[in-house]
Amino acid sequence: MPTWVAPFYDPPTRPLASRASEWLGQLRDYTTGAEPDGAARQVPAPANPWRSPRLAVASLLLAFVALACAAIAFVRREDTRMVACTVALGAGAMAGYSLVTAMMVLLIAMTAVVLAAVGRRA
Repeated sequence: MPTWVAPFYDPPTRPLASRASEWLGQLRDYTTGAEPDGAARQVPAPANPWRSPRLAVASLLLAFVALACAAIAFVRREDTRMVACTVALGAGAMAGYSLVTAMMVLLIAMTAVVLAAVGRRA
């Protein structure tokens, strides 16, 4: 039996400890995403259809239309709740694109509502 198996079995060229450390290094490189030469492997990000520039432009256009409608309703002295809801809708649409811009618009709208309330009392 050993004479039949011996031709198929090549003894290892390196000791077991060296092979184990190389295998662990390959496992570490695989889990961290690094190439064997030490450079990081670039994994392409999957395309996200919700990050399309067309959607961002459409969202901003609809947000500005909502804010324009809010301004028109405010000038025509429509119900304050309707104006506030329209401003919130426009700011919410803008928040999908830029939170800072939406916060600035809400601050301006809140200032306008407060000034209108103060102006009515005087």
